[in-house]
Amino acid sequence: MLGVLFDRQLSWTPYIKYLKTNTTNAINIMKILSHTSWGGSTSTFIKIHKCLIQSKLNYGAILYKTASNTKLNIIDRVNNSGLRLALGAFRSSPILSIYNLAEELSLEIKRIEKHLKYTARCVRSNIAIHEKNNNDLIKLIKENKIKLPHIITYELNTHPPWTRKYSVNTELSSLPKQQTPHNIYRNHLKSIIENYKDNQEVYTNGSKTHEGVGLSIIFPPPQKKILYKLPHNCSIFTAEAMAILKAIEIIIQEEHSKFIILSGSLSTIKSIQNRFNPGHTRVTYGFLMAKEEPPSAQPAEQISLSSTSYRTA
Repeated sequence: MLGVLFDRQLSWTPYIKYLKTNTTNAINIMKILSHTSWGGSTSTFIKIHKCLIQSKLNYGAILYKTASNTKLNIIDRVNNSGLRLALGAFRSSPILSIYNLAEELSLEIKRIEKHLKYTARCVRSNIAIHEKNNNDLIKLIKENKIKLPHIITYELNTHPPWTRKYSVNTELSSLPKQQTPHNIYRNHLKSIIENYKDNQEVYTNGSKTHEGVGLSIIFPPPQKKILYKLPHNCSIFTAEAMAILKAIEIIIQEEHSKFIILSGSLSTIKSIQNRFNPGHTRVTYGFLMAKEEPPSAQPAEQISLSSTSYRTA
């Protein structure tokens, strides 16, 4: 990493000393700005603290996390001093109270978070993690009850996305919701479906309520309804996308050769329509249209999948 100082023993002593010297100058700037007569607001000082001090302390935290607790305490004290100045707190104020007032996590928790996110990115990219060389990391994963096999790995697309053709219809989205009666939506939808008489209709929807996250797939007629449950912290977008994906998996096994998928999520349809978005290349075919059909999530089969998006981790 650019700007990180390594030593032969990987004790991180030179880099931590460099960080302390560099951030001490920023502390002196905050001391001048935090005068009782001309000082700024607390929110402004916290932003200054994040820009001048925390940004430097967080950079390379994944690497120097392996330093001894004595050396890490040096970094923590610098961060604590900056927060005290930002809040105007006394030296005797408990540090946990300062974190609470500043709405900040401790650097130790942030280092753990960055380490786990980096691990997730490695697993997602199919980079092996050896237990013999990462005892502390394996212990950390077990303490946080993280199941690495549940992380969705990144798969390279074997076909260029621009070679695939999708038949997508989003005509209903052009009608203003607030001004369009429901019967107009219904009639317009019927006129669209008339163009696909040979296709069997499949309705998909995802929903998120206080009871949980779920998705439904409906094949009419005869009435056939399939329900799935997702982890509670999945987004509504994930539910809508998984509904389409599950519908396609079911369609592949059906005898009928032509299907039309009707989804109520315009954002999901547009993401699938964008062929250059590598996050959605698994949905490779199907006819997609927007439709207001929101069946609620009900008790159903549980889908086991990673409930966190690690692409931004």
